[in-house]
Amino acid sequence: MRLEKNKSSIISIIILLIFFIIGMCIYRDFGVTLDDENQILAGHVIWKYLCQKLGQPVPSPIIDVPELQTFYNRYYGQAVTFPTVVIEALKNFKMDPSTILRLRHLWNFICYFFGLCSFSVLLKNVYRNQWINTLGLLLMIFLPRIFGDIFYNDRDTMLLAWMMISLTAFYWYKHHHGWISGLCCALAFGLTLNVRLFGLLLLIFPLLFFRTSNHRKSDIALIIASFVFWFLFSPVYWDDPIHSIPDSFIHLSSKQRFLDVYDSGELVFFGVVYKESQLPWFYIPVYIFISTPLVTSFLSWVGTIQILKKIFRCEQNKDDRFFIGVGMLIILFPFMALVIISHPTLYNGWRHFYFLYLPVIWLSVEGIDAIIDWRIITAKIISLVFLIGSFLCSVIWMINAHPYHYIYLNPAFRARWVDKFAGDYWSLSATDAMKWLLQNVEGHPIHVVDNAMFKIFFMGFSPAERERFHTYRFPVQPYPVEYYYYQYNMGPEKKMPTDYYAPVYTITRDAMNIAEVYQRTHYRELQSTEVIESVKSDRNSDLVFLMVDGDYSTEWKGVSEPAEIVMKLYRPMTLTDIEIFPTKDYPEFPDFSLYTSDDGNQWKQVNYVHRGSNGLCFSPVSASWLKIITGSATPGIRDILFYGIY
Repeated sequence: MRLEKNKSSIISIIILLIFFIIGMCIYRDFGVTLDDENQILAGHVIWKYLCQKLGQPVPSPIIDVPELQTFYNRYYGQAVTFPTVVIEALKNFKMDPSTILRLRHLWNFICYFFGLCSFSVLLKNVYRNQWINTLGLLLMIFLPRIFGDIFYNDRDTMLLAWMMISLTAFYWYKHHHGWISGLCCALAFGLTLNVRLFGLLLLIFPLLFFRTSNHRKSDIALIIASFVFWFLFSPVYWDDPIHSIPDSFIHLSSKQRFLDVYDSGELVFFGVVYKESQLPWFYIPVYIFISTPLVTSFLSWVGTIQILKKIFRCEQNKDDRFFIGVGMLIILFPFMALVIISHPTLYNGWRHFYFLYLPVIWLSVEGIDAIIDWRIITAKIISLVFLIGSFLCSVIWMINAHPYHYIYLNPAFRARWVDKFAGDYWSLSATDAMKWLLQNVEGHPIHVVDNAMFKIFFMGFSPAERERFHTYRFPVQPYPVEYYYYQYNMGPEKKMPTDYYAPVYTITRDAMNIAEVYQRTHYRELQSTEVIESVKSDRNSDLVFLMVDGDYSTEWKGVSEPAEIVMKLYRPMTLTDIEIFPTKDYPEFPDFSLYTSDDGNQWKQVNYVHRGSNGLCFSPVSASWLKIITGSATPGIRDILFYGIY
């Protein structure tokens, strides 16, 4: 038994070392995500608050960051990631953004690594069969959906990591009941609560053990100390805890971002686009099932049955394993039922509930232990083969999909449904797109239009590389820009919305288009100043010339009723397309009808072959005059490009 225990421990240590080495080699591969800038800013906001609270001067690089009490992300705790802010402070907040980014991703990985180490120690102490430790560790590692998140997601996978650390600390406390173990456990609980308020679920375990505990006073002290540490780690509560603490629960459960307030957030689920407030009740359980390896799901159900048997049999031997298993059931099933009933705000897949992988894996470990006890040898061998096969399939997929692991679906759903769910919601593809542009565009600045906040992702590059990029927002770019970056966040069915561009670089994983770089294909367009001799309108006539002056910074705005715009061409020409540049205040393609004339009196309506989001394509028509009749909505036009020949 001792030899078997030593072998399993050595193998687990080797697995953890390999995992650590791999992480150290690849943590730079994950570029910049949509949240990185916000989380770095959140750390600066807290540092500024602490300086003000302690009467110290605020470092000049962060003096203009928002005040903590008005910061929109104030209730997202930063205690766990705060060591990276301290390192920035030692450099007087003058570190290059690319260095800060790599530092944070490395720290996220190290925290998760210690979470895995803690989980391995807990399994080793709770289960008699020492090989359970190794297999449970592998189950937690081979979760393809969240592998990439452990490097850049400092909210959701960080919560999972600290729940593993806290549960192990609680086990240590239960078996020692010393002030050191109690202090460490309370510290871990407080940090977990600071990461996300879902950490409150950890209190299930002290409450379950409370009935059989011989140290109830110290257990109560542990819970109180945990809340004290949580309060100390959360500066946002210091000034007005009576109001800010309840407000934090309300804020994080119902109003997590700007889009929620206006009910405009959208999610794609099995190819159907839903408003966040209209997601089907089964969204979370189904999404968890289809994005978890099938063998892991099967084992978790076997483990669930085993624990339920123990509960209903009212077994007298209620050891640590029994209480932890019951706690995991409570976290997974009643909590999930509460989520279904309460219908909280969700976005970006189901990442806010990644911590549920802890009970899923624990129940899977229970399932493995149950299978080991089966008397039928053939069933054991078949189960072992499937388990090893699942590990191999996960490894192969994770290598091929790197670094876009968050698109994972298990094999039962992958082939048919992989492109029917949220795509690049982290915007990781922006980094790969920028690398491609840097390598393939030589000798001049790179002008890019994008459908996301492209400039955020500059921070992953050197200053010289950042200076090469000039980015603009579609469709209000100041002129026809050479390149267009588009990420398929809502799935490939949401096609690139502009005309006049063709794909030159496509990022694909698992047969799914994640993002594309487009290059402008129309280079012989005619500026409005080359085509239009005069223009008049029955609405805002004194400004109508601004739409054909060749200046993309000036604009004509209509009114809330139809407008008629008549343009005389310098000479007759054959037209095939016109491209519209709308105003920033009204960035939608204007609703209008187009007419042509040879004499300015007799008009013929143009029938579109294709109406894009920024242009009209039609069969060649000859014209000396053009007339636009707008719809009732207030349009705005900065300029027009014409395609055709004289």
